[in-house]
Amino acid sequence: MSIPTPPWRARAPRRDAERRVYAVDACVVGFKLENDSDFHVVIQGTSGETMIVEFPDPANWAPRSFAPGLMQQARETFQGLVPEQPTSSFRQLQDPIPVTVVGPLFLDKIHNQEGVARNGAEIHPVLRVKRRAGGCG
Repeated sequence: MSIPTPPWRARAPRRDAERRVYAVDACVVGFKLENDSDFHVVIQGTSGETMIVEFPDPANWAPRSFAPGLMQQARETFQGLVPEQPTSSFRQLQDPIPVTVVGPLFLDKIHNQEGVARNGAEIHPVLRVKRRAGGCG
């Protein structure tokens, strides 16, 4: 999907593209645990472009979330896919993992995040993740 980089404002209303849920086929190439307890995961498509997908800690987001159960299931599934649990250090995978992630689009402020898309697009929160058939690269 090609969405131009929007001007970022903390209180900007959600754009139409951010009101939809998307499914993205890509490969997990790295991840880490952020200070807010989210799993920050970098995925890469066949084009070589990367984007961030975030798995929030439902305990932190449940009061404001419409889907804490889906967020918890997605997070647990992700933990079962990766060779070790996320830590505060970014872990680059030697063997990327082919996945499909599902969740709403979020156009984040670009602030030197590892793996950020050119337009700041993220899937956040991830509501579903599954390993898909096939390989990466």
